[in-house]
Amino acid sequence: MDTLQDLLFLYQEHPTLRTLTALSKDNSILHIQTDGLYGSSQSLILANLFLQTRHSLLILSDSVDDAIYLDNDLTLLLGEDKVCFFPSPYRIRQRKQDTDTAYEIERTTTLNHLTSQRQTPCIVVSYPEALIPGIITKQQFQDEVLALHTGQSISIEQLSTRLFNSGWEKVDFVYEPGQFSIRGGIVDIFSFSSENPYRIDFFGDEIDSIRIFDIESQLSKEKVSDIEIIPNIQEQPSAEQTHSLFDYLPDNTIIVSNDFSLLRHKFLSASSGSETNGLHRI
Repeated sequence: MDTLQDLLFLYQEHPTLRTLTALSKDNSILHIQTDGLYGSSQSLILANLFLQTRHSLLILSDSVDDAIYLDNDLTLLLGEDKVCFFPSPYRIRQRKQDTDTAYEIERTTTLNHLTSQRQTPCIVVSYPEALIPGIITKQQFQDEVLALHTGQSISIEQLSTRLFNSGWEKVDFVYEPGQFSIRGGIVDIFSFSSENPYRIDFFGDEIDSIRIFDIESQLSKEKVSDIEIIPNIQEQPSAEQTHSLFDYLPDNTIIVSNDFSLLRHKFLSASSGSETNGLHRI
């Protein structure tokens, strides 16, 4: 037994997994409480459940630390394309002045996967505090996504106007998400759905090439043919337009928690007793 895949294979015969798989395939259960499963055994059971049912899973851990641990475990077992992390956008509770850019990128990337036309089942790992801040509707999110590809006919002026209207900041050199710069026939854009910015070369009013580049060295890392540009969605909604992660999930999503009673208590505490943001789903 030399690899993680060997462990994953061995757990296919676990009696708990067989029961859960049988019930999940015909939608007999959409909630699973995993008390009694600890450490990597939880990851192995849930990874196999996902592979055998092909249902999306929303796993709600007790804390951010538990969620990060589980996300890393599942990513090692299944790969980055099948596991999404949905953290709180804030470093300290819900204080908006303490936003964490890396976490904002993670949130945006997860929502983009859930709204993509190429959407495939995935595992979303989160925790109570991350689901309290409201987000824009699924349709609003889709409207904010700007798809660009090589050979596309669009002028730099048209692109700049679209970015301005979506709240992007024009700077001399991009260094954080939400910024763009224009130098001659080159447009640099740092999307909230990417860890690195994009460099778009124009030939007249047509996109000639798109590259991912490194901020420090300014050197290209990878050439790509198409990208999706997404602004800071946390600054898009008004108070009347906020929705929750639950509104983005497929109807047959299986919700997983160690303790749903504790989870509900944490939701109510974090949201000041208001049953909002999809609490009825758990």
